[in-house]
Amino acid sequence: MAPPVDVLQAALPSLHLSTYLAAVFSTSLANTVKNLPRTTFLIPRNSAWEKLGLVTSYLLMSSSKTDLESVILHHALDSVQYLHSMLNGTDRSFRTVEGTDISIMRKKNENGKTEVSIGPSGGWDGLSAALVHGDDERAESRLNMLTQTGVMHEVDGLLIPRSVEITLGKLVRAAGGGTMASLVSRAGMEWVLNGTAPPPDSEWANLGEGVGWTLLCPKDDAWKAVNLTRLWDNEAAVRELVSQHLIPTAPGTDRISSGKGGKKSPPPTDGGDPTTPINMEDTIHGTVRSKFSSYGDVAFMHSGSGEYLVGIKGARGTAGQEDWAKVLAWGRSTVSTSLGGHTRGGVIKIDRVLEPYTPRWWVRWGPPAAGVAAGFLALTSVGLGVRWYIKKKASEPTYEPVGRDPEEDG
Repeated sequence: MAPPVDVLQAALPSLHLSTYLAAVFSTSLANTVKNLPRTTFLIPRNSAWEKLGLVTSYLLMSSSKTDLESVILHHALDSVQYLHSMLNGTDRSFRTVEGTDISIMRKKNENGKTEVSIGPSGGWDGLSAALVHGDDERAESRLNMLTQTGVMHEVDGLLIPRSVEITLGKLVRAAGGGTMASLVSRAGMEWVLNGTAPPPDSEWANLGEGVGWTLLCPKDDAWKAVNLTRLWDNEAAVRELVSQHLIPTAPGTDRISSGKGGKKSPPPTDGGDPTTPINMEDTIHGTVRSKFSSYGDVAFMHSGSGEYLVGIKGARGTAGQEDWAKVLAWGRSTVSTSLGGHTRGGVIKIDRVLEPYTPRWWVRWGPPAAGVAAGFLALTSVGLGVRWYIKKKASEPTYEPVGRDPEEDG
């Protein structure tokens, strides 16, 4: 029998683990990982990295080596744990090589079998990874794979330790949104990117506890049609544009977008996919601009092709081109709120700038003017009709009895 190989060689034949291998080799951890003694490796599949979108894009950037190394070491337990001990053992938390713990949760599936779900030390509520196993003949090949220094399991999720803080600024860099980041800073709102609280003397300080932020971030190519030089010189215009792209996220702030004859009702704020910054399933969200304009809200729609669209609610641009954009990618931040939890928030990358909408004069004043004109015409028609009726009655001939003496009537 051949002795077990190191964990990287053990994972090499599996194409669905290639992202993990690329991540390890892009850092200085390759030799460290291969030689860690008495270690259990939880190897995320490629699909686990893909699910986190811009978070993964940030981690794989050359400037994010420190955070990526922490994530890799968070997937390595400093003890040997086989599937049996995870399913039936008394321990519910295990220390990682990174220095924090992961938690083990067990539940019965539809077939009555126990499944293992792993929770990280950081990230956000709902972020977890499950051991990849099943009833097919290849199930054992995904679990309890011996390595030179321990054992290896495959998992379907990526675990984020609490030592890694994913801010909006990091996600904007991953989205290629350097222009948007500059405009946010120009608007005096760089605290949104840094994940810090707004200045206590600012207008944003009164929003209340537990508010997160989601930034709609146009890609840099989307700004070619915008005169950035003129925009940069107009600070008020910069603030208005940034406000149109900035969504305060707190429980109950999203609304279901109603169809014809439908009603709006609040959906669960944290429902659906926990990796998304906000609920994008046919919902309406208020932006910072909503406080000052009737056209500040943005509406999300899930298209039939599986893509998401976002547009300014109620806007009527030229063929709608300026008022909607396609969602290209997204990532959720891990910055905690003052309440101790993780309010939804993050960055949504879009392919077009949502320029603040102000209706033209005939759109703004046309309907009221038409209503006044219609009312005036209606009143004029009624008046003319009454006048015609009175004149008609006055012109009708009258009749008196034949042979009657007018003097007798005296």
